[in-house]
Amino acid sequence: MQAGTEEKVKERIVLTSSAEDCHVAGFSDRYAVYLEGPAGDGVHNGWVLMVFGVIILAIGVATLIFGPETVTYSTFSGSNYIQYIQMYPGPITTVGGACVALASSLISKGLVSRETYLQAHYDFIASDGRDVSAEVQVRHLGDDRFHVSVNQ
Repeated sequence: MQAGTEEKVKERIVLTSSAEDCHVAGFSDRYAVYLEGPAGDGVHNGWVLMVFGVIILAIGVATLIFGPETVTYSTFSGSNYIQYIQMYPGPITTVGGACVALASSLISKGLVSRETYLQAHYDFIASDGRDVSAEVQVRHLGDDRFHVSVNQ
């Protein structure tokens, strides 16, 4: 097989009844790696970007509403930081809005719950050998324990 076309093999959970509590060895460690990986970083970075975007957006909107009609500055020393904000409230508001939109996109991708992660990375096999992954409901009980029930 070529390097980019390998398919990740899902681990199997063999169910002995239609509703049971099961222990999935190593699940907590795998889920912790997922949270600390790119998915967790994206959500964290999204919230940081959201805070900065809202601040920039608020400064731009406040300057548009309450800012002066004219800005004067010395041609010898140039304008200072506040005067730049007063001169360009529209672009500042646009940058703040773009930061908020990008942050919303990062946050909306979000992290999946333990139950959803389990269903995405494990196959559920009934006692008769058929794959019932699409028919199960999973509830996390704590640590590596889950309650799995098969919808009949």
